[in-house]
Amino acid sequence: MGASFYLSAFKSLRNKSANMDVLIMLGTTAAWGYGIAMIGVGYTMHEMHDVEMYKMSAMEHAHNFEISSALITIILLGKYIETISKKKTVDKLSQLASLKVTKANIIEQKDNQMISLDAKDKEIEVELVQVNDLVKVYPGQGVPVDGLVVFGKGICNEAMLTGESRPVMKDIGAQMFGGSILLQGNIIMKVTKTAENSSIN
Repeated sequence: MGASFYLSAFKSLRNKSANMDVLIMLGTTAAWGYGIAMIGVGYTMHEMHDVEMYKMSAMEHAHNFEISSALITIILLGKYIETISKKKTVDKLSQLASLKVTKANIIEQKDNQMISLDAKDKEIEVELVQVNDLVKVYPGQGVPVDGLVVFGKGICNEAMLTGESRPVMKDIGAQMFGGSILLQGNIIMKVTKTAENSSIN
């Protein structure tokens, strides 16, 4: 069970360095060696004919062997828990990366032009979106950056950002978060943060 620690420790020492496995090897070996030594001392302290006393002494120091096994078991359990935690972290990061929107539908507003859902928009890279730009979000699309709703209304899924499982209603003046998903409705929002400063980052 602990062979992997010993192999890793020997390789580390061969390269004239020390890692955690070297400490594990020293600790378990010391506990095992101390147990052997104490049993040996018990043998010399008690005569051959005093078998019962020798058995009691041997049993008393047998716990040192259990310490070696327990130490390795606890460390293996810790490594297992660490592996699970890392996997969950990687999964969460992958989910967040999948939420990152790469395109935005920006409205080219002219002076004195009324904002409406019929306004023409063009698709650009989300990195080109600037603060105060007007961005249109269609149903089923991800919100590219943070902003405020200035026209329209809809229902957003913000579960990956806030942990709230229930969809959130968005109306004029509501805060929109980059990475959330517009489930229903059409919204035009004014950008308050660029892509590198949005919630998804």
